[in-house]
Amino acid sequence: MPERGNPATELDRPAHPGGAQISSAVELKEEKTPDAKNTEEIWRWAKRQAIVRMDLSFGARECWRILEAFSPDSCFPSHWYIAETLRRSSSAVRRYLRELKQGRYIDIVARRDEGNIRQPRSTRRPRGQTSNNYVLLDQPDLIAVARQIVQEWYAKQKRSNGSS
Repeated sequence: MPERGNPATELDRPAHPGGAQISSAVELKEEKTPDAKNTEEIWRWAKRQAIVRMDLSFGARECWRILEAFSPDSCFPSHWYIAETLRRSSSAVRRYLRELKQGRYIDIVARRDEGNIRQPRSTRRPRGQTSNNYVLLDQPDLIAVARQIVQEWYAKQKRSNGSS
């Protein structure tokens, strides 16, 4: 079993299915600022910076970052994947997800597999819930802080371009 370490240090993490990089708090501080030409990239960068300022536990913030790394239409990582990435237990991940849901940062939608409906009922096996789909919500406080970060970033860009 892998040794539990400080989540802020570089760890061997499971590969993200979408290929996106997942940053810890320390890696996020060292993250390069985005390219000024891509506004969506700037907005995502600002939201990743803003989550640090929210009143959430460290684990909930890191869990939010993992969910944010997935594309919006295919965000359904397992509790096991999140737990392995964070080097925490599945019960801790459920606690972080509950904290994010209560703070209205995410919505959790059950994914269900109804099976093949064309088969006769006698041979069709019920599947029930297969996983959860996580939807990142535009939480007003997070959006306000992210907007402030973007404004500060643009002001800094304007100052640095004006002084050159």
